[in-house]
Amino acid sequence: GRTFGRITFWGATAHGSKLGGGTNAIDLAVAFINEMKQTNFSGFSTPEYGQSFWQALSIEAGVEPGVIPDQCTLGIDARLTIGHLPQGIWQEVTLILKKLSLNYPDLRYSVTIDDEREPWLTSPSDPLVRQMSDALTTCAIPVQYETFSGTTDGTKLKRGGAPCIIIGPGDLSLVHRENESVALVEVAKAVKLYQEFITSFQ
Repeated sequence: GRTFGRITFWGATAHGSKLGGGTNAIDLAVAFINEMKQTNFSGFSTPEYGQSFWQALSIEAGVEPGVIPDQCTLGIDARLTIGHLPQGIWQEVTLILKKLSLNYPDLRYSVTIDDEREPWLTSPSDPLVRQMSDALTTCAIPVQYETFSGTTDGTKLKRGGAPCIIIGPGDLSLVHRENESVALVEVAKAVKLYQEFITSFQ
């Protein structure tokens, strides 16, 4: 599963040459990030499905180097293991913001939730899984059941009652990197597998 969104902090602008002038919105975002790092999601952890975690993935602030920024937007992203719903992440955000307001009585912020996708699981005994397993065996590809750490539209399909699996060529460790690629031999194997799987319905 996955959920992500943005938290915007507002401070007070001032000239960068004045120590202690204004309220640096970046400092507010940093305080939030430090609290994020102390959050313990060990209650959502299993040897089979891994552990939930979150991290800051973007930050936008400032108009130019000589001005203390009065606005900072922090993008946060959470990856959720089985049983950990997106709502739990935003409840944690609320708790951290309440804690920060004790140190920053004039704390001003807004929270925008961009997407919420609960984690899901398809049983190995599901007919769709069994049919794909048969196709893999026919194509001489080892059958393995794994947890996929990325997120897909499978969440939305599952909400509609459709069984889902994630299967295809490629190496997730290469995704979103400068050398992102898929080996042609893996593409060829995938084409053969998909053909076998589709024709098995006839």
